[in-house]
Order: sequence, then C-alpha cells, then structure tokens
Amino acid sequence: MFVVDLGTEKTVQMMKGTNNGIYFRHANNLGYVDQDDSQWSSWILMGYTYGSFNAVKIGTEIIATWESTNGKHYTRKTTDGVNWGPTNISTVPVMGNVGMIYDSTNSKLLQIVRSSDSYLYTRTSTDSATTWGAWTRSYDFALSDPTLLFVDGRIIRSVRGSGDVIITRYSEDGGSTWSGRNRTY
Repeated sequence: MFVVDLGTEKTVQMMKGTNNGIYFRHANNLGYVDQDDSQWSSWILMGYTYGSFNAVKIGTEIIATWESTNGKHYTRKTTDGVNWGPTNISTVPVMGNVGMIYDSTNSKLLQIVRSSDSYLYTRTSTDSATTWGAWTRSYDFALSDPTLLFVDGRIIRSVRGSGDVIITRYSEDGGSTWSGRNRTY
C-alpha cells in the first residue's frame, strides 16, 4: 500500500487488490481514522497488473506506474488525489515490474523496465511525467527486476545478470548517463 499526504489536508491511499486491480481512495482530513472509516472515499479502480505498482510524490503530485495485464507500461499522475491525468502508455514490452525514482538533486523522474529482450530500458522526465524522453537501452542483460535507490545525489541501480552476477551502476545526472559496471559475484 502507498499512502501519501499531499500537503493540502488530503491523504491518498493506493493498493493492489486481490483481483490484480490497482485502486486509490482519498480523505480530506489527512486520513485520521474514525471508527466507521467515513472520511475516506470509495476505492476507485485505476487499472490492472499481474505485478506491482510503483508511485512517487513530487511536491504536491503523485505519479503512479505499473505493468498492465496487456504487457504495456502505464503511467498516470494527480495533483489532488481525486482526478488523475491521462494515461501515458509505453510501447516498450515490459517483462517485469516498472521501477520509478525521483532524483531531487537534478529534478528528474526516472523509470526503468526489464523488457522482453531481458535488457534494461530507462527514460526520464523533467516535468513530473507530463512528457518523457525516449527509452534508452542499457547493455546490462537482466535476469531480475532492477532495484533503485537515491542516496547522496546518486541514483543507484542493481540487477541480477547472467551467471548470478549482481551488476550495480550509478548516475549523478538523473539517469542520463551511468557509471561503469560494478560486478559482485
């Protein structure tokens, strides 16, 4: 479950249901729980996934992304927790979960997927997911979904490659360029 305070006396919750649906709801009083749960809206369906969803908060916006049951990658955003913008549907065939992280040093949002060819693809946005750069293929063959961290101004990504080698790279410019491979056996 993803829970975020939008800083406007509104709290948003997101979850994956038992039917693989991705749902959200909102409360206007920061979600303080009453016994009857009456301050929350009803759960509203956003889409479906066999995997998981990922969401980040940038200022007063929430950006959510997931791999849909049709193998495509969906991204949507909201500024009020009620109304979600149009769906951005990616054409890169996704093989696993969609990773997303915000680089606050460079003001860039990064998305990363493991495609059906088992390589990693990344793209960035500098306007909170309104527009995106082109997908860039990495040379890292990936047998697992990547793990992303943002530490000390760097995005760090790790993935399991062939031969069970863990490949780690970092970016100091929001994912535009990446360091050489650091391999752990």
